[in-house]
Amino acid sequence: MKTLYICVKHDGLDSLLEMALSGHKELQVFMEKDTASLMNTIDFIGVPQLLIVDEDHYSTLDQSKLNAIPKKILFNKTNSVVPDWDCFEKSSWQEVCKGIVDELDATDEPLEYSTVPFHLLKSIETPVCDIYLEITKDGKPHHIKLFHKNEKIDLVTVEKYLDKGVSHANILTDDKLQFLNTISNNLYSQMIESPTEQVVGKSLDVSITLLKEIGFNSTSTQLLDGVIDNINKSLTKKKGKDLSIIKDLLNSKSSRYYKLANLTSLLSMRILQMSSWSTHTHQEILIYTALLGNVTLPKEEMIFITDEQNLLKSSFSDEEKKNIYHHALDAFNLVQADKDKPQDADMFILEHHGNKTGVGFSSQLSTQNHKLIIIFRICEDFSIELLKRKEMNEAIKLKEIFQFLYSKHDKKILHQTIDLLKKCFIN
Repeated sequence: MKTLYICVKHDGLDSLLEMALSGHKELQVFMEKDTASLMNTIDFIGVPQLLIVDEDHYSTLDQSKLNAIPKKILFNKTNSVVPDWDCFEKSSWQEVCKGIVDELDATDEPLEYSTVPFHLLKSIETPVCDIYLEITKDGKPHHIKLFHKNEKIDLVTVEKYLDKGVSHANILTDDKLQFLNTISNNLYSQMIESPTEQVVGKSLDVSITLLKEIGFNSTSTQLLDGVIDNINKSLTKKKGKDLSIIKDLLNSKSSRYYKLANLTSLLSMRILQMSSWSTHTHQEILIYTALLGNVTLPKEEMIFITDEQNLLKSSFSDEEKKNIYHHALDAFNLVQADKDKPQDADMFILEHHGNKTGVGFSSQLSTQNHKLIIIFRICEDFSIELLKRKEMNEAIKLKEIFQFLYSKHDKKILHQTIDLLKKCFIN
């Protein structure tokens, strides 16, 4: 199966191209809102075999990232020649679509393999397709069948390969969407039947993996929506039992990412409940930000970096530091494809470290930051301190954590929010 990314103005051409091409069994179509979203998809999902853009978006593209794309199509007014691009007028869209479909129909390639994150195998009892490991023999890739279709997966074997550092398995490309969809459906059903901390946390981790594999579609967002609904319901039902929730979260086997998102959501919600100006929409925005603000960080331990000083002295590589430095902007670009996100939630993701550009970390929050940003930043900082102390087996002394917050956010207007957070623990 080939992938096609389309990035054109929403003037009718986008709908025509999507309708003409999205139904082909050998083509997976991604519609991109703008060039930022397009480049982010390339970074997280990979380089497509086909790319269609119009001249408005072409002018803002980073051409260096497009060199590996085999076929690039540009719609422009003059049908002029552009090196490495096939150029057409917009009125020729049917000719373009026919050419793509004819080429797909004429292709008689052997079955190809796609990679899937190996850790996803922990979420499956019996796979809907054969699962392979790729090895190199005589300089060429060979595929060894690891698990058979409809036969139970041995989790001990999965853990063994994960311990060895195996990051990806292989499946036939034609099976990939069904494979991922089955995982999503199974976990979603588990969440409905038994929404335990472990199941919801696992669902969040898998939904993030799916977002990076296939972007925002019904398969990936089903799980994410289920996690959001579950957190909303659980925090509403368990009001007054916050200490018990926090203790259970810290002791759970869920991922750091889930623990941080859930703790930040809980504490943010409690501050909102003490604020006369807050609305249910504010709650939705903060939970969405907590779940997706760090989504582009490839390593869990990166969530603990919240200022430039700690970033610079960390042991991360230069490339990893760059990723951390830009992660708010990257997450902002990624969620542009989510049509169902709360209104303005993308802007709060962009600014969740205090910088309006989404790049780097603000040295000090101020009244210029939105009230929700201030609440989020303080609650996430508090949650990070809880997690760090728990992981280092240190005694969790709330007085010390609040002293740290008052020092880090040393302004009267910020202290007012910290005072509200303090009321959640100390009457």
